[in-house]
Amino acid sequence: MILRTLAFVAGLYCCISVEAQSIHFSNYEHASHSLSPALIGAYSGSLKVGMNLREQYRAFIGNPFQTATAFVDAPIAAGLPENQWLGIGLELSNTQAGDLSLQRTGSRLGIAYHRSSGKKHKKIMGVGFQLSMVNNQIRNRDAAKFEDEILGLTQSLDQSLLENQNSTKLFLNAGAYFKKQFNKKTSFHGGVSLQNFSATNEPLPLTLGIYGEWTIKRSKKISLNPSFLIQTHSRLYNTVGSIGIRDNNFLNKNIAIEYRLGYRLNDAIIAGLIVDVGQWSAGIHYDLTVSSARNYNGLNGALQIGVSRTFIIYPKVKKKLLDICPRL
Repeated sequence: MILRTLAFVAGLYCCISVEAQSIHFSNYEHASHSLSPALIGAYSGSLKVGMNLREQYRAFIGNPFQTATAFVDAPIAAGLPENQWLGIGLELSNTQAGDLSLQRTGSRLGIAYHRSSGKKHKKIMGVGFQLSMVNNQIRNRDAAKFEDEILGLTQSLDQSLLENQNSTKLFLNAGAYFKKQFNKKTSFHGGVSLQNFSATNEPLPLTLGIYGEWTIKRSKKISLNPSFLIQTHSRLYNTVGSIGIRDNNFLNKNIAIEYRLGYRLNDAIIAGLIVDVGQWSAGIHYDLTVSSARNYNGLNGALQIGVSRTFIIYPKVKKKLLDICPRL
């Protein structure tokens, strides 16, 4: 029998330093394409769609950073051996902020290969690649007034710099993961990713990520999910650790709920809640600033809301499959 899907959903807490002024997600449950291209098609189902909304730096600037993403992907096993499948997926994103309406739009088109091995498919590995396109532009250049304009110059040198801020760049992303179930109660999933690879790495820095998660079942109902992620780019090292407590039978067997608490080193405490109802999943996360930035914004951080829907188009495989869907 063809093994149609084996999968996992990665919901890691990621860190990109506030000092770098980078948009980053606190929850990859509904944005796995942004974590690693190896996660494309890595779930139990036939088709998955989802979206994310995130806002941060509201206390710093009048028009805060706002990021929206949407994705769709699907696993494909037709014509492949029962222990192998491919994933194809597309993610679209848009970020804008500030009085000048700084805008960054992007798209990621990727493919991933997955393979299970060992008795009862207890070992799984995958690799993936993405072609990413990013456009940066300033949509409201006329709102900017510079010193040389105030002094009476008809053509501002600084204004001309803004006019050159409309550019489109192509990047390559790559990722790999490994998953192993040690016994009925314990499993581990970890991976690496290399993103924004190009000849110049502009306007995005080359980013290396390493992440991992353990799933420890305390009972049929409750599991613990400690995880970590380390990223490095432009001489910055960003580290986050978190733990989740998941109730797989909240009210009834069709509802699961997970409480998460994480810490981004020298940056923020992250609290999150994920609720799964049938094939629907929704999450809300908030970053509580604990770095020196709290002197300017108090404890205000960032708010992120995500939702996804998995569709089961084909009949479920009757053979019992390995459960590889921990929540981070």
